[in-house]
Amino acid sequence: WWSVILCTLLSLVLTLPHYVCISYTQWFIDEGFAVYQNPDARGETHVLDVFRHDFWGQSLNPPEGYTTHKSFRPLVTLLFAAEWRL
Repeated sequence: WWSVILCTLLSLVLTLPHYVCISYTQWFIDEGFAVYQNPDARGETHVLDVFRHDFWGQSLNPPEGYTTHKSFRPLVTLLFAAEWRL
């Protein structure tokens, strides 16, 4: 039972720095663009559209003549949408 406590404490100690880092109040460099210009990140589109768009809100299968760098981060986009609604 001590091993359970030790594993829990170790997990807490290893993850705590990550939670401290996300306690900011302003957007960083590309986050502002990714949220303000992306309707997926503002929660204005259907949830499933997040899985069809890249991080910037562009289609992962763009029409001829358009490009995407395919930065697929649906979890981050969904978290931005949740924060936007708060």
